[in-house]
Amino acid sequence: MNDQPDRQPDDIPSWIDAHLRDWARSIRTGGLRELMAPSHASGFIGGGYSADSDTRDREGELYAVRVVDGLVSSLTASQQCAINHRYLDAVYRWPRDNYVEQLQAAVMRLAAGMSARGLV
Repeated sequence: MNDQPDRQPDDIPSWIDAHLRDWARSIRTGGLRELMAPSHASGFIGGGYSADSDTRDREGELYAVRVVDGLVSSLTASQQCAINHRYLDAVYRWPRDNYVEQLQAAVMRLAAGMSARGLV
């Protein structure tokens, strides 16, 4: 078991940390549903449609959150627990592997998956 359960490794690359924080925010605010539907109607657009930068940003964020959610779901149970503890403040009350080791292993797997899917 982990002797220092609150110890947080500081060597998580900032781009991975940013994607995981976005994923955690979407989970806390209603999960992926929050990113799938707008909260208000956009109104009428005449003369053809052109996606503005806000729409493109939102679509990019939705893609990134979906990818991260899938990658987190593909981790081992211990690695999922480590990610959920770090980013969702989840607490698990059964013996598990070393938290820091599992978090580092999860980050390595997430980095490979995110890179392969263009989330660099």
